[in-house]
Amino acid sequence: MARLRAGEQRDAGITLIEVIVGMAIMSVLMVLFTTAITQVYRTFNKVDATTQAQSQVNTVFLRLDREIRYSTGITAGLRSGATSVIEYQVYLNNVKSCVQLRVRSDTGLLQRREWATDAAPPATWTTLLSGVRLVPAAQATPSLAGGATAAPPVSRPAGTSTQDFQRLRLYFITTGGGGAASTERLTDVTFTALNTTASAITDDLCKEGRNGL
Repeated sequence: MARLRAGEQRDAGITLIEVIVGMAIMSVLMVLFTTAITQVYRTFNKVDATTQAQSQVNTVFLRLDREIRYSTGITAGLRSGATSVIEYQVYLNNVKSCVQLRVRSDTGLLQRREWATDAAPPATWTTLLSGVRLVPAAQATPSLAGGATAAPPVSRPAGTSTQDFQRLRLYFITTGGGGAASTERLTDVTFTALNTTASAITDDLCKEGRNGL
């Protein structure tokens, strides 16, 4: 075997096996890194979608609470096909007005319109929430009777011995985001009309809004 001379350096390089092992280790590290980054983005997108959906719901409910709190009457909810409606009477800008809420299960929209009492309702609606779907009967609280397939999204609960007020309940599922970031939330909110009594219900209020349903 030849010996290295003075000043001569060994230049053996690396073997093919060493190259393959090194590439395998780098591939594993890249997969782990990519998976971690993807998971972070998915989590961020889901949290962001949930936050945006909750913010939208809160804004809508604050508006409705201010109106319904001072309403002078709430009608019984009505469901016709894919449309569920309910009305309440309230003074808006010192004008006695009717407000009608509509949930359309076919389009997933919660909508609102208003008009002066005894006037003709407008044809246009304002969308308050999108991504709305009905609560299936198997998940509904309280349990449904009569073979209903889904809980009514808008209704007027009966009064109680301790709260003799008319109330309006919104009960549905809201969906926020899309794709992998999609998130669902059960919405169950009951508003109380403090200027009413449950024993003085008049379902003729705002009945002109139900024409054509």
